[in-house]
This record gives sequence, C-alpha cells and structure tokens, in this order.
Amino acid sequence: MTPSGDDWLSGFLLFYARIGIQNEFIHHLGQALTALAFESTTMISANRIEAACQGWSEELFLGVVDSLLVDDAQVSDLTIERLVNFGHSSGVDTCVGIGAALTVERLVNP
Repeated sequence: MTPSGDDWLSGFLLFYARIGIQNEFIHHLGQALTALAFESTTMISANRIEAACQGWSEELFLGVVDSLLVDDAQVSDLTIERLVNFGHSSGVDTCVGIGAALTVERLVNP
C-alpha cells in the first residue's frame, strides 16, 4: 500500500460505514484490508483504515460524508481549503476514496 492508497481506502470504507448500509462484501473487505494494513503500512494509516471501517475519522471527513447524505448539502470554501491542505495529499486522497464509494453506490442502487 502507498500513503495515497491508504487514504483512498480510508475514504472509501468510511463512506460505507457512515451510510449505514449493511454490505457483507464491504465488511469483509474492510476486515481484510485492515489486517493487511497492520502488516504492510504505517501505524497511522492502519489505524485510519481500521477506524474508517467503524465509521470514524477526523471530524473534517465525517462532516463531508455526512453532508453527502443530505439532499441540499453544501461544502463551504473554507472546508474545501481545509480538505486540500490536510496532510501532504491525505485530504484530497481521502475525498477521492469517498467520491469513488459514492459513485459505486449510485451505480449499484440508483
């Protein structure tokens, strides 16, 4: 795994944990990726992946995912700036993972 890949996975798994849909595949995927992360990446990344599987992350990302569940949600310019500046590229990478999960979910359940 790479730092960007770890962040992407965190965003992807966080989205599914936060929307509350019980998906056995995503659940098992999260468990397998968490175990793999603790063997092959940094402790911080492994902990972020594990937390994401349980629906937890930094407050910034919780707000982004939760706002996606509201029809008229808006993300402020300040929030976008905070996301872009979160870590070296962690904010953007995590959001790309969230976006990928949202896209998958919309394709599977239109």
